[in-house]
Amino acid sequence: MHRGGDRISGGDGIMRPDTPAALFAKLGLSVCRPAHADHTFAAVSSRGTRTFLVPVDSNVLATASLTLHNGLRPPPMRVMRRVLGTAFRAGLAGPLLRAGGRVVGVTRGPENLLDVIEHRLGVSHLTFAATTGAPGPFATPVLQLVDAAGKMVAFAKVGWDEVTRELVENEARVLARAHDDDAVGLETPQLHCDFRWRDLAVTLTHPLPAGLRRVKSGAAPASYVTEAVARMGDTISVHPIRESAMYARWLAGCALDTAHADLLARALDIAEPFGSVEVRHGRWHGDWVAWNMARAAPEALLHVWDWEYSAAGVPVGLDILHFHFQYAYVEKGTDARGSFAYATRSAATDLARIGLGRSEREAAALCHRLELLRREVWAASLGGDPDSELMSACALQQAELPSL
Repeated sequence: MHRGGDRISGGDGIMRPDTPAALFAKLGLSVCRPAHADHTFAAVSSRGTRTFLVPVDSNVLATASLTLHNGLRPPPMRVMRRVLGTAFRAGLAGPLLRAGGRVVGVTRGPENLLDVIEHRLGVSHLTFAATTGAPGPFATPVLQLVDAAGKMVAFAKVGWDEVTRELVENEARVLARAHDDDAVGLETPQLHCDFRWRDLAVTLTHPLPAGLRRVKSGAAPASYVTEAVARMGDTISVHPIRESAMYARWLAGCALDTAHADLLARALDIAEPFGSVEVRHGRWHGDWVAWNMARAAPEALLHVWDWEYSAAGVPVGLDILHFHFQYAYVEKGTDARGSFAYATRSAATDLARIGLGRSEREAAALCHRLELLRREVWAASLGGDPDSELMSACALQQAELPSL
């Protein structure tokens, strides 16, 4: 949930794969001089602390890695990648990056993840593009796997510690079920397989269709799509919030081994009157944001990825609130309390459209805050660096509680 902040090692002392060298080590690749390498990569500075690794074994590979699925990037990054891809196609970028010391070589160790992935996919001569340095303590690296001809083969998502392994494996379970589900207006990535290698959890998904473009920031998808998510693989049920699976997760969060658990316990005590509100419960995506969505055209099927936080037994409507909260908090830089207020206002019409009355909308807004607080407490219990501003905003005050 972090907007930024220091990157840290995991709570068990595991080094985060947040630099090119750390990522290579996790994958079983050894850094070496480019002249002796199995693969070469250019390290290109991206937004903030991010570094984009471009495979530069050939100009074809470099160009493909920069331009494939470029419509999924935010506009400024899209332009930068297009310009750089054109420079590689013309044979200009490679020599400049090499002269500037921005190219690094790696060799495949006796045991490495690329060999394992090639065996799983039944292909050879794979390399990848990836971004390192994403903000937040539990970012999961995603490898954009391409073959020697520059053809996109698959995406690999890598969980590297207790938290990210659980997230990656949860997403694999959701995608496996989604493949057999007929969610109206919605398409999920097709899961190829998931497996453990060394201390890593890995999921392989098929490439997204060509020509997709990222959903416009702040423009939430139609409410019927979140209704489709709510019904994915599960039955919609109506019961009091305190009887939900989400409420059970909050109670479990109160018992976690961290001082921050007291914040969740106090907030839950304050919100207790809303536990009796009866609402519809179903599945939520859990990270329903514009940068996890794309369409081929304005009215075309919505493609949605990053299902790591998806869960069942959640009050219907939380995805709508989360979309608006993340737009304000992450994209616009609004403070956390202001972002919650913005989300409540902006989501009201869509929540009413899917049948939520006033008390149900107010209960959903409280549930959203409590769930984000639970996530931060969970991260802290596993050695992560919680978002203190977000936790403070989630910690309910009695005066904030609407009257039932």
